[in-house]
Amino acid sequence: MKKLNQLAALILGLTLSSNAFAGSAVYEAAKKIAGTYTGKWAMYGVQNGAVVQKSSWTDVLTAANPTEGKGRAFVDVSSVMTYPDGKTRTSVFQEGYFENSDGSVGDRFYEIQGQTVIFKRLTPNDWTYQVTPNEGELWFLGFDPKTVISASHVAAKTTTYEGGIDTDHVSRLTTVQWKDANGAIQTIQFVSMKGEHTRIGQ
Repeated sequence: MKKLNQLAALILGLTLSSNAFAGSAVYEAAKKIAGTYTGKWAMYGVQNGAVVQKSSWTDVLTAANPTEGKGRAFVDVSSVMTYPDGKTRTSVFQEGYFENSDGSVGDRFYEIQGQTVIFKRLTPNDWTYQVTPNEGELWFLGFDPKTVISASHVAAKTTTYEGGIDTDHVSRLTTVQWKDANGAIQTIQFVSMKGEHTRIGQ
């Protein structure tokens, strides 16, 4: 559940809160993230060699309080996730942008529980990031970490617009290489997470 809490994230900064920074490029970029979003998500893993759905949830995400400091600007985000059995869970994190040395807007990031994930921009509406799954994630995905040789998550996020409403579409591709019970090296690549967030208000 800890990883699900972190992933609410897909979906798809740290110090001084101030209006004194209003107008800077990075502050204005972070401010545009602010709003209320609804989402639906699913996670997948491997069981007996087949890719199966492991979990799903919907969420309501609120991003507010634009803040700038130490070369970055961000919003505080709270996501309330609801699972099929009716149970809920709340995740809090920060999302925003780094500031380049010339004052322009740099890479986008989110930060949760001390981990910072950096998005690289491919086009005005497309982003990607890479992270290495930890042991807990590997167990959840269906792998014994002791047998894993390498593992990687690569996620893509594309924003679309319809009637003035923006929606972030996120898919995460996971590649795992491991040794099976006979010592043979096996490799699988599969979509381990997909979902979307649609803005419903500023």
